[in-house]
Amino acid sequence: MIIFTEHMKTIFRHCLLLLAIAAFVGCASTPLPEAESPVAKTYVRACGSCHVVYRPEMFTAGMWRTVVDRMDREMTRRQRPMPAATKQEILDYLQRNAGTR
Repeated sequence: MIIFTEHMKTIFRHCLLLLAIAAFVGCASTPLPEAESPVAKTYVRACGSCHVVYRPEMFTAGMWRTVVDRMDREMTRRQRPMPAATKQEILDYLQRNAGTR
C-alpha cells in the first residue's frame, strides 16, 4: 500500500491542475477539423456538455474506439444513452481526423 504525505498530495493536485489547463488550452486554441460540419457540431454538443472536447488528433483511430465505447457505457450507466447512429457518426469523425501515434 502506498501512503501519500500531504506534501505529495499537494504536488499531485498541482500537477493535475496544470495538465487540465494544458489540455484546455490545447483543445481550445485552434478550431476542430471540419469545425463547421454537422458532425463536428454534434461532437461538441454531445461530448462538450460534460467535459472538455478533445482534439481528434490527440488519439489514434483505435484509441478513439476505446474512448467512445467507454463513454457510451458511462452515459448508459447515467441513463443518458446516445443513439447508436450518433455514436457511430461521432466515432467516424474522430477516427477520420485521428492522430497517427
